[in-house]
Amino acid sequence: MAGVDGNGQKELADVLTGVRPADRGQVRLAGQEVLHRSPRSILESGMIQVPADRRGVALIMDFNVMRNFILKSYYQSPFSRTGWVDRG
Repeated sequence: MAGVDGNGQKELADVLTGVRPADRGQVRLAGQEVLHRSPRSILESGMIQVPADRRGVALIMDFNVMRNFILKSYYQSPFSRTGWVDRG
C-alpha cells in the first residue's frame, strides 16, 4: 500500500493489522476473515506491516537487534518456555 502522507494509509494499515477497530467491512487474508481478531492472531495468520516510522512504532531503541527481532514471537518456542523468556 502506498500513497501521499496523510491520506489514510496509516489508518488503513492499523485496521488491517487489528490495531484499530473497523466500523464496517471485511478483511480477508488467505480466505479467512481477520477483521475482528487480535493483532497477534492477525500476525500469526501471515499479515506483515512495515510502518513508515519504524523507530517510533516498531522498534524498541533500548533493545539490541536480537531482542527487537524476537518481539513478534517472544512467547513461542524456542524463545519461551512455560511462559518465561528463555534468555539462552
